[in-house]
Amino acid sequence: MLKKIVLNELLPGHVLGEDIFGKNGRVIIARGHVLSGKEIEFLKGHFLENHTIVIYEEGNKNFPNESHEISPFKKEAITVETDSQYNSKTLTIQQIQNIIKDGFASREDYQTTKKAIEIIKRDVSEAFDFLTINNEINDKKFQETANKIIRSFQKNQEEINFEYLYLIELENWHPDTFNHSIDVAFFTLYIASQMTTDLTELESLFIGGLLHDIGKYLRYKEGENRFYEIITKTGPLSDEEFRILKEHVSVERFFKDKFMFFNQKERDNIAFAAMDHHEKIDGSGYLHQKRGMQISFAGRIVAVADIYDALIRKREYKSMVKPDIAMRHIIELAELGKLDKRFTGIFKNLLGLYPTGTVITTNKGMAIVIGQSSEASCPKVMLLEHHELGEINLCEHNEIEIYEEIE
Repeated sequence: MLKKIVLNELLPGHVLGEDIFGKNGRVIIARGHVLSGKEIEFLKGHFLENHTIVIYEEGNKNFPNESHEISPFKKEAITVETDSQYNSKTLTIQQIQNIIKDGFASREDYQTTKKAIEIIKRDVSEAFDFLTINNEINDKKFQETANKIIRSFQKNQEEINFEYLYLIELENWHPDTFNHSIDVAFFTLYIASQMTTDLTELESLFIGGLLHDIGKYLRYKEGENRFYEIITKTGPLSDEEFRILKEHVSVERFFKDKFMFFNQKERDNIAFAAMDHHEKIDGSGYLHQKRGMQISFAGRIVAVADIYDALIRKREYKSMVKPDIAMRHIIELAELGKLDKRFTGIFKNLLGLYPTGTVITTNKGMAIVIGQSSEASCPKVMLLEHHELGEINLCEHNEIEIYEEIE
């Protein structure tokens, strides 16, 4: 049987007996839906406390058969009113962290990915710790870690979503080289997995991403005392400082006799990821001004991953660039002949024009990108002031327009 109650009497678990309509006459929550606490708070924010709601009486089992099939928020035009909680064109790291906590804590794939990343970081940290303590690389440890990651990646592709890397890092923000290297390794793997399914080759490319900046550590350990000062300098580098910095890609001798359990091609992937990742397709890079296909396969992939991740990180000498701005920048670099267009295109298709984690403003208020759709220009988003609406695919909601990105 149906029963009328006032909004203030609604409790989690009550089942709607009639559709609830918005101010424009469209259904916002469908009949037969079991209400949650967040949805009740949403209703209280949009209707008066004495607004009448029709529910099924407790214990009544004669709910409509379609109650489990109807989405509580129908695929119709979304009309919402925004308040002043997010009314600025800038968001602090703390605000974004709160958004992530509210919007992603309940997502199973996010938690699965977060757990996987924590395990991976622990393993990689152990490999780097050995290098620091013994001043010698434990190549077998890197290989074992890469093997575990590749197999996990292939086995759990539907559960582990590496698009969440940016969000997971923002939860506990620490802009250091270690995390940069891990991100570059994953982005490299992400791109390479679209080019090859060979497990051993993917392992070598992942390791290449991890070790692409190993030269910075080596230069410091070899007694170049100014090197740490240079990479942490807040102002522009002098010509002499830039000359010293460029030497971090000169690491060929370091990789000699390392990773001998790989074949020559795979060993080259690891070494050239470090040596070639600052070369440019048009010959304007360093250290050897290589051009086009003179640049190694690994070097061309890591170059895309390295620039993107460097942009979205806060460093001593620069502020953080939003993911969508970083994506546009590497696309522009590809158009200018600096980066490999094929690998840049793959990366754009994987992460989208608005990568997961991008905060945007729309005509329905501010939103955070929580996933990608079939089209790079219309991602899946969550409206910040209306979490209860859940995931919204902009390809299916033409009434929601992206106005601008948040700085």
